[in-house]
Amino acid sequence: MDTGRGIYFSMRVEEALTRFIYKGACISTGLGFTGYSPTGQSLWEGAANVNILSVELAPNFKLLKDSWNMNTNVWLRECIYKRVTPKGKKPGFWSIMTTALMSSVWVSLYFDIHKNDCFHHVFPQHGIHVGSYMTLLLAGFITVLSRLCRTNIRPIFLAAPGTSPSAFKRGYDITGTIFTILCLNYITPPFFLNTVRGTLRVWQATDWYGFWLIFGGLACFYSGAEKAFKSFHHCKEQTLIRQ
Repeated sequence: MDTGRGIYFSMRVEEALTRFIYKGACISTGLGFTGYSPTGQSLWEGAANVNILSVELAPNFKLLKDSWNMNTNVWLRECIYKRVTPKGKKPGFWSIMTTALMSSVWVSLYFDIHKNDCFHHVFPQHGIHVGSYMTLLLAGFITVLSRLCRTNIRPIFLAAPGTSPSAFKRGYDITGTIFTILCLNYITPPFFLNTVRGTLRVWQATDWYGFWLIFGGLACFYSGAEKAFKSFHHCKEQTLIRQ
């Protein structure tokens, strides 16, 4: 399994390098210029589409998503995520999952349209790219779980205003990074294999740990843990007020 993880990591790196080549092509034609830094250095962030370190070592899944296919994520956020949310309400589960579904459709169509270009050796199958649906819909569930953790668990480890972060907060961040890496390695195989049978074999070899993490966590929050955390937050706030 270590070899398998290495293969999927190397394929992610190959994808990232391709996007860096795209960025270089844009810069060479003058596209993507975003101004100058305080030191006078020219900036070309408009052409950036991936931050590889933030993908592989992200402390939470939201940062990971925002660091991959960055410009497409902006479009998804502004044109899908915000628009499907009822007016006057905050985006929730259905907004996230609708955006994930639209992202899956977009990627599937993209690879079908470009099936004869440089991606053909990586994604030789034609038609519906089933792997993108498996990967990105699972990513939607992970995003929901990550948001629940950030809303309910993270405040417990935050230090009082004006004080430095505690060791518990650093431990929370490290745990978040490990969780994010585990989830990333679990949902990557279907995207590259693009077969249900091959993906199920990989997941079976990992004892389905991703499903236990994702749906076990969601079941925990939706079965009453969220209310318990909110009660704990209230007690912590009262303690800080007395201090």
